[in-house]
Amino acid sequence: MSRWFWLGTSLLALACAEESVEPVASTPELSPLGIYAPLRPAAALDEASDALLRDARKREARFLEAANPGFMLRQSSPSEAAVRAGTYEADALFQFGAQIFHHSFTEAEGLGGADVPFPTRFQRGLRGGAETTSCASCHLRGGAAGAGDPSGNSFWGGDGVRPATGLSRNARALTGAGFIELLAKEMSAELTGLRESCRVQAQASASTVTLALSAKGVSFGQLGCRADGTLDTSQVVGVDATLELRPFGWKGVHRTIREAVEDELRVHLGLQSSFLVQELADIPALIGPNGGDDPDGDGVSDEISEGQLDVLTSYLALSEVPTVELPQTSLVPVSLWPEGRQLFEQIGCASCHVPTLELASSRYRLSSRSGQAELSFDLAVEGAQPKPERSESGALRVQLFSDLKRHDLGSKLAEPRADRGVDGALFMTPPLWELARTRPYLHDGRAPTLHDAIVAHEGEASAARDQYVALGEAGQGPMRVFLVSLTRQRRYAVP
Repeated sequence: MSRWFWLGTSLLALACAEESVEPVASTPELSPLGIYAPLRPAAALDEASDALLRDARKREARFLEAANPGFMLRQSSPSEAAVRAGTYEADALFQFGAQIFHHSFTEAEGLGGADVPFPTRFQRGLRGGAETTSCASCHLRGGAAGAGDPSGNSFWGGDGVRPATGLSRNARALTGAGFIELLAKEMSAELTGLRESCRVQAQASASTVTLALSAKGVSFGQLGCRADGTLDTSQVVGVDATLELRPFGWKGVHRTIREAVEDELRVHLGLQSSFLVQELADIPALIGPNGGDDPDGDGVSDEISEGQLDVLTSYLALSEVPTVELPQTSLVPVSLWPEGRQLFEQIGCASCHVPTLELASSRYRLSSRSGQAELSFDLAVEGAQPKPERSESGALRVQLFSDLKRHDLGSKLAEPRADRGVDGALFMTPPLWELARTRPYLHDGRAPTLHDAIVAHEGEASAARDQYVALGEAGQGPMRVFLVSLTRQRRYAVP
């Protein structure tokens, strides 16, 4: 039996009762149904048995939902007060978040908006439009919270009718998101520390000081500091002038998991968090024209609560990191792998897709926006397996294959306009650490193979692309073998 307490026949009897089930969002005694893979998989045979048990639970959960619509969402939604009071351990938060991530929302739960047709993949303006019913329906390739299929691309910021007016977006995989956020925060802190040092030097010398900006070995150009305290950021590259990294999204527009989740729910499902309804009240183009606590006019208020955001954020923050799987067939010599790994470095791919970034602290912290206690857990201890390994210095070696920096990829990949202030040719370096499970490739899924993705690179990547092409078909093979070794750990699943 799994560690999770299964509510079983008592819940079914409750769901089938004549009286409707009372909402349980504020009830701290909620128990996750345990229908998704746990943080720490058991041994192979036990994991296979547990997969069958989880499948049985999912089947029963569907009956519970059929008997009492909305049951699954209520059962997965602890209150913020309960979450922040430490009622639930990381395992439970992970399960609650997984259940909401996979939940199919309905109009009764706030899906879409009164003035936005559903479904629509051709989104209108920056507000978007409900194009699907669940997070998992787009993030499906390669496993839980995986990448998107090109048939599910959304068309962002258009006129709501013609796909050509929108920016085509293929969903990125979300695994290891907690470690990505922590890396970005440490790099941002390093850059802002350099900025303050530069200001101090400029004031002390009563002259302009130019300082090289670098974080975790990644260069972000140069910063000029004048004696009067003003800054020259014209030579800063790959990051906003604020020097704050935004690692989420193809263009690098979100700083944190919570920020990204909240915005994606709003844009892709039309689900508005209670926080954003207040925060964006003066921007109807983003939240809806009706004002009040139901700006999208669908008759549903408080569509996404702080407690739900807490567990969704926890689910992604605690998620596993990808792994490496060497060739396991006699038809492909294992020796091709180290050869390909060396080529990856030699031709310059690793200058942007930095193989490893070291993380000093694995403590993940999520502040409360309503004045309650901070939510905190140690990803290296409480996160899902597998996890990053530690270096001799004790730092976590996160094998991300990204520098978390924006780069100019040239005219071939450039979009026709800026996206939330980010130039059309600039893209955040996507992590490659689960590359084998995230096909197709690039921001719009246009590349069906790794080869197609590589040769589409221009701009800052032109030199590396040219060296790859010069290798010829036979010479390129080892590098592709190395790249497809970047994958996710295998899991038992019941189709």
